[in-house]
Amino acid sequence: MLRINIANMNPLKLLFIGIISCFFGVMILQYNYKAIAFLIFLGFVLVFFIRVEYVFYFLLASRSLVDILYDVEAAGGVRVTHAIATLVIVLFSLYFFVTSYNIFRSGVNKAYLTFMSLAIMPLFFSKNFVSGFENWLKLLQTILILNMTILIVIKEDGKSYKERMLIICWAMIIALVIPYILFLKNYIQGSQIEMSGYIRYADFGSYTNLFSYYLFSTFPVCLFLYSISSKRPEKIFWLVFMVILILTIYKTYTRNVWIGITIMIFTWNLLRKNYKVVFIVLILIVTMLMLKPDVQDRFSDIFSILNSKSLSNVDPKLLSSRIAIWYSNIDYFLHTSTFLEQIFGSGFDVKERIAIFLNSNIDNPIEEHSNYLTLLMNTGICGLFLYHLFIFMLFLESFKLLRRTKDIYFKNLAQVFISLLFAYVIISIFTHMVWKVNYQYYFSSIAGLIVGANILEEKRREKTSSSL
Repeated sequence: MLRINIANMNPLKLLFIGIISCFFGVMILQYNYKAIAFLIFLGFVLVFFIRVEYVFYFLLASRSLVDILYDVEAAGGVRVTHAIATLVIVLFSLYFFVTSYNIFRSGVNKAYLTFMSLAIMPLFFSKNFVSGFENWLKLLQTILILNMTILIVIKEDGKSYKERMLIICWAMIIALVIPYILFLKNYIQGSQIEMSGYIRYADFGSYTNLFSYYLFSTFPVCLFLYSISSKRPEKIFWLVFMVILILTIYKTYTRNVWIGITIMIFTWNLLRKNYKVVFIVLILIVTMLMLKPDVQDRFSDIFSILNSKSLSNVDPKLLSSRIAIWYSNIDYFLHTSTFLEQIFGSGFDVKERIAIFLNSNIDNPIEEHSNYLTLLMNTGICGLFLYHLFIFMLFLESFKLLRRTKDIYFKNLAQVFISLLFAYVIISIFTHMVWKVNYQYYFSSIAGLIVGANILEEKRREKTSSSL
């Protein structure tokens, strides 16, 4: 099969593969990145001898394993996560090239690729170019995952689109297994840490709230599987599963995820016109929220902000010191950044310069704790605008699918993703989710399902009109 695949490629594609191979050959010789070389070799074998879609399913299902190996070095000081990210980027970029896939087909891709193109500018404003490039590659993975999902959904082979969509959904759920087992182990053994004055059981991976974002990523998938289930036992199973997820989130101390789940459930029931359920769910969730001391503190902070006569009088320690963080970033943006940096971004390491500016801990600089502020500081006004143009295009795709489709799968998918988008837009005020790579993987996958579904719908309409 490998020989046939190579024989069917045109000379330019073969040349491209040759250049990539030479590049990594030089890396092996000069930097001794043996682990990276092995992973890349293994990836090529999987792509050519099996199917690239199987590699994609495995990538989604094993994402949590990658996060567990976050601190493990592959070779030459390179972490395993960096090695795998490099593998993903190279393989999927190559796949788009050899399949002659038109990545500019959708407005979603055009918006994000324009964002990525302008996000190259902040690399040159970063003090550490390598570190900045690493962050740029994190952003690049979003568009790759999104388009791999689209390709798999619209692929014409023996499997129906429904089967492939279900496999992608199950891959996301499987990724939750390992971190959930670790959470249960910590909970049963009483292994916990104290942070911000509250107990946390879910310390795993690169940051404390990582497990909560796996739960948040999985919830819309379960909501979709619940909505398409036709048999009562299946519906009961997914309902119980989601209740377990909500109870687990209750124990993980991540208020942003709580807000996101609440918004998602509320919006989803509104779209389905389940107004009684909306009212009941809101009462239950608000009751649970009010019972949590940490959530009561957050409500108290919000009440204090609303009662302040002016923003300048707001206590900077409110919202877990987010007010102070936001003030310092805005102050740096307005008074220290150059005009060019304000337009195109101050670089992907701007938080380190703000730490120097504030005479705080340079070794552990504080994140912006807001998607909007993160994008503004890192990629400037242009980056902030283009990223949210991308989100706006996803809203358009979702509402277009919901309005036009008669397919029950697609209709339910659109309702779930619209609910997820509303949750994402609101909780982005309080957290820098654009850098939470595990969440962006699954967010991009569901977005890819939406865009792929719209492409299939267009094909159906074209066939219908041609037959008439």
